[in-house]
Amino acid sequence: MLKKIFLLTLIFACLIKAREWNFYSDINKGLIITPRSEALAGSDLSLSSGDLPTGTPANLPFDTMSSITLSYSNYFQNAFSTSVLSYIGHIGKQTGYSLAIGYIFIPDIEIIDDIDTSVSGELIFPEKIKTTSCSDIYIRVGFGKKIISGGAVECSWGSALNAQRTRLPDYNGYGIGIDAGMKLLFVKSGISSSLAFENLISSTVWSSSYRESAHPHLRAGLGWERDIPYIYGELRVGYTSPDLFSNEGINLVKTYDEDGEEIEKLGFQDLYKRPSLMILDAKIGIEYIIMNRVAVRFGLTQGKFSFGGGINLFSQKAGVDFSYSNHVLAGIYQISMKYLW
Repeated sequence: MLKKIFLLTLIFACLIKAREWNFYSDINKGLIITPRSEALAGSDLSLSSGDLPTGTPANLPFDTMSSITLSYSNYFQNAFSTSVLSYIGHIGKQTGYSLAIGYIFIPDIEIIDDIDTSVSGELIFPEKIKTTSCSDIYIRVGFGKKIISGGAVECSWGSALNAQRTRLPDYNGYGIGIDAGMKLLFVKSGISSSLAFENLISSTVWSSSYRESAHPHLRAGLGWERDIPYIYGELRVGYTSPDLFSNEGINLVKTYDEDGEEIEKLGFQDLYKRPSLMILDAKIGIEYIIMNRVAVRFGLTQGKFSFGGGINLFSQKAGVDFSYSNHVLAGIYQISMKYLW
């Protein structure tokens, strides 16, 4: 098994150097998330159900119940919103599958192409400015299967097919991609580890015949789950690393001294140069579930704090979750409803 993991990682690393990639082609995938994951700051790579991009499809066979979940998110005081509908099912005890549909809507975008200017160069605004909107439809089909089960250690693999349609004011884009993942669970201790390989294959074609590909990502996750009778509940702790290939996009402003002048240039940070980013840029979260009825969650990543909770109803057949995340622009609110059987 270790040889297979090493070989897959090596092939994946070689793919990165095989062609040019676009840092932002898959940037919207991070918005397709449930309140539970958002409250944990995305730290639940090894703990989530695996139906959405924030998890790994290798988690799907570990969910013992089928479920359907509807989530809604509001960003930056109605600047835009996202809706997600996901379904998880099972084939026997060793195989899980999922279908998720996400919709991102950005309203009231002002069209200023036809705004005139005066002789002095000042803008002349019309009485009523025309507006348009943009949207993104995201579809993900996942499959996961246990390859080792029934003992002290359980192991699984999974893959997911992603399809995306992006509508901008002047262009439409259509994309497709494949993700994969692996998970290892130590049953007695409740410790799990996982790897998520994102964008093994990725291609987006725009209406102008321009083609781009998303950067590959490799993330590692750790999780710990344990029932603790003394506190009448279950404790879950999650950790998700930053992209191990440092392909997150521009996240750093570097200052250079050229001929006595300070010049700022955009760049990105490499993990091999700053191993401390494994902690500073990691996603960390904790969840406390009280008697399988009420959940309290907290998360932290790169100075961004989030929290939330949930409640199970009707003998744990239904539930409601919510979350809030702070941001320099405005807070982010999310809510979801789920049904299990």
